[in-house]
Amino acid sequence: KYNPLSWVTTANVQSGQGLLFSHTLAITSGNLNFLEGCYHAYTPYNQSFPGLIVSTGTEDYFDSAFYFNAGEFHFEVSGYTHYKKLSETSLEWSAYRMHDIDPIFFNNGFRFEWRNGDVVDDRGFKCIVDQGGHVVGSPTESTVSSYAWVYVW
Repeated sequence: KYNPLSWVTTANVQSGQGLLFSHTLAITSGNLNFLEGCYHAYTPYNQSFPGLIVSTGTEDYFDSAFYFNAGEFHFEVSGYTHYKKLSETSLEWSAYRMHDIDPIFFNNGFRFEWRNGDVVDDRGFKCIVDQGGHVVGSPTESTVSSYAWVYVW
């Protein structure tokens, strides 16, 4: 379980080179505000925040927009595969992304991190504030399951 604005490390390779090939994310949460969370890639492994901002929201990373308002989809490289409202205060959600067309290469290690919700700075920019900032929406505690397929050589 992850509190709102907690960082979730979805891939963790402390040294070496390689590539991120695929990633899935499955979440049980109180609302969809976790989708505000940005993805950050860090290579080298100890690169400082914000690293490389891969997406400015969860739905952007999975090739969609606006909280997946067009519904579930299944493409060759990405998909929004599951949504179920469990109650007024609980839902399930999942998606996948393959990087066979656009692999994310790394050297000197790699961290791939996602945030449970996110914040904006005083100018309204998201994904660039690690501590502080203004919370977007009201993300809740989330149970997160993640799978990353990483090649290392």
